[in-house]
Amino acid sequence: MTIGGWISMTLAIGATTGLLIWCCWKITTTPDVSSDAADDE
Repeated sequence: MTIGGWISMTLAIGATTGLLIWCCWKITTTPDVSSDAADDE
């Protein structure tokens, strides 16, 4: 694989891993508001 291919693959894997970590961080640090959402009737 060429150096450009390695750079592209590294950036893609890094971005995907970063997004996964960010999503997990947001899920674990956001307060639970599910009880308020059920009262919209």
